[in-house]
Amino acid sequence: MRRIAFSGLVLAVTLGAASLASAQEPTPAPQAQQQQGQRGRAWRQGRRNGIRAVFRGVNLTAQQKEQIKAISQKYAQRARPIRQSLRPAMQEMRAARQKGDQNAARAVFERVKPQREQLQQLRQQELNEVRGLLTPDQQKTFDQNATKLRQRMREWRQNRQPRQSQGA
Repeated sequence: MRRIAFSGLVLAVTLGAASLASAQEPTPAPQAQQQQGQRGRAWRQGRRNGIRAVFRGVNLTAQQKEQIKAISQKYAQRARPIRQSLRPAMQEMRAARQKGDQNAARAVFERVKPQREQLQQLRQQELNEVRGLLTPDQQKTFDQNATKLRQRMREWRQNRQPRQSQGA
């Protein structure tokens, strides 16, 4: 059970980090609006693919699909006000990073830590609830997929290039 909880936590942290990372991107110039839209669609598609990856090979019944959809909607409603409360802080962090003030950006990031942890907890609860709907065979496949996804994320983090500062 601890392994499952840890798997869900890692997945939640990964998805939360991805959303925070995308929120920290500098605001685009007017001519880059189209590219920004494409990046946003790509991020959403990547997130969907990550969720799909966890369910790859898990043959869900129609009833399970409906139950998972209802669970997702329930948790989305709970997370929406938290995300909305984070928007001003993320904009503040983005502005600080654009000015090159990493210390101010880190301070804002730390200030909103409780809200980020709330979102992670909600995601973990959602995953636990979804996992509870699965049969033991489905859970086994789900857990294997989650482990593979965590490994890919770990490799991606190790291989990615550090961000170049805006002023350099």
